[in-house]
Amino acid sequence: MGAAICWLLDNLYPDGSWQEQIEKEISLTEFLIRIVRTEEANLEFLNIPSREQQEQISIENIKADANRKIENLMQNGAIMIKYPDNIQVFKSFSPRSIISLGDGRIIHQEFVVFQTPNGQIDIKGKLVLENITEGWVMFGSVPYQIKGNRIEASTETVKILLENVRQTQDGIILLM
Repeated sequence: MGAAICWLLDNLYPDGSWQEQIEKEISLTEFLIRIVRTEEANLEFLNIPSREQQEQISIENIKADANRKIENLMQNGAIMIKYPDNIQVFKSFSPRSIISLGDGRIIHQEFVVFQTPNGQIDIKGKLVLENITEGWVMFGSVPYQIKGNRIEASTETVKILLENVRQTQDGIILLM
């Protein structure tokens, strides 16, 4: 956080005057408090409208790429596992490689682990689409077995061991 604040102050005070005050007089926190309370910073040099426009274009490109990946995933026999609202799901994932689509869907690109009372889903190196509002996870097809009410899969990239499941007619795996 400190580095980000210093970067911001470098942009607000390109002459470096903020650094002198920190080195001689006050803490970074006190400096920030003084700015908020006393100064009207001139932010025109940041060219915010242009930056917002560039960021909006980047967002649209990211969303278009994400939608292509999702479409490809769905066209190639994706596996969907749906869990009920009342189940507690613990997740482990790389925050630097996720893409939030802003509607409850998240794309995991490196790895994700879902730990439920029913067991675990562990996926590495495969695209995973998660919908946190609707309670499901979708990923590319891998061989799996359902025996009774248990699903198992074990490949280099996907490991699944879940109890108390059933598969619907349209192939969705439901955690009970």
